[in-house]
Amino acid sequence: MALSSHEVLLLAVNSVVAASLVHAGLSKLAVPGPLRQALAELRVPAPLTTVAAVRAYAVAECLAGLALLADPTRAAGGVLVAGVGLAVAALGVLGIIRGSVTPCGCFGNRDSRPLGLTNVAIGLGFAVAGALSLAGGAADLTPEAPVGAPALLGGAGAMLLLCLYVSRGWAWPLIRPRRGTSL
Repeated sequence: MALSSHEVLLLAVNSVVAASLVHAGLSKLAVPGPLRQALAELRVPAPLTTVAAVRAYAVAECLAGLALLADPTRAAGGVLVAGVGLAVAALGVLGIIRGSVTPCGCFGNRDSRPLGLTNVAIGLGFAVAGALSLAGGAADLTPEAPVGAPALLGGAGAMLLLCLYVSRGWAWPLIRPRRGTSL
């Protein structure tokens, strides 16, 4: 069964969103400190700035991304992705309003910027992607989102590319060693 161009586009969007959220979530699970500190700087209520709260949010990010890739969970994934996107955008707005200066470690980037406009843009992008995935096939608004093997391969490929990009400082020498050096 060949995919239409709309289905390929939705597959690509879901794959990139899933990879981004899983990568961001795993990063927060491993290193929750930067987001915790950024939230504390914004005077977010104390129960939401604990390591446990940041890790719970990280698990929600991972689950949201993975849920986009399987047919039985795609609709729930769309809702979770939209919710995560709105939360990211809201934190970005709060960062702008309160003048955030603490890097948040968002999206798995250790050299990230403070909560701000980038978070608003990416968060709104996630919210739109979640809504499109949720609407997939409904009232012919969008095509049915590809799932199964194409979605899993797309998600895995997007994750690989994202990890290589984020870790390009150490990955590039492995991919293209300098002349005269050996691994």
